[in-house]
Amino acid sequence: FAALHQETADSPEQNADVRQLEEAAGLRMRQLEQAIALGHKSLTEARNFVASGEGRRQTDRLRELVANVEAVEHAVLAERDSRSHHIYIAAQIGPIVSAIIGLAVIAVLCLILRRRFEDARKMQEAETLKEADRRKNEFLATLAHELRNPLAPIRNAVELLGDSPRDSNAGRMAQAMIRRQVGHM
Repeated sequence: FAALHQETADSPEQNADVRQLEEAAGLRMRQLEQAIALGHKSLTEARNFVASGEGRRQTDRLRELVANVEAVEHAVLAERDSRSHHIYIAAQIGPIVSAIIGLAVIAVLCLILRRRFEDARKMQEAETLKEADRRKNEFLATLAHELRNPLAPIRNAVELLGDSPRDSNAGRMAQAMIRRQVGHM
């Protein structure tokens, strides 16, 4: 019974059944001891015991008790087998679930990294476009400045030519200045 108590320690219902069986077995053992004690008594007392049918009833009760103990033991072993099967399955599934979770984490990290690389690439492209736009604006500003510088004297020379005769000294100087400025352009 001590072994059965240890086996059913985690199941209060089964442990209670074992206690009941232990009490019933104790009662039957005392009755059996009384029957054995009769063997040491007089022959008349033994005949009276057998004639009353008490011996047979006690034997039948002992058989029932043994059958109950065997049933409880069978139930305990079946439950233990079921638990060990569940533990075995959990032990087999655990690494698989861990691997799947690990792969899912890796996949999520890859997606995050891909998005970050794409964002970084887009930011780099945007910076490159901003730099190109800045250089274009700088070039256009320089070009406008460079075109405005020679055009002002040319415009003045054209005005001078319009006001003076063509063969005059001022006209020749205006033509020379226009050639010089056009050469600079």
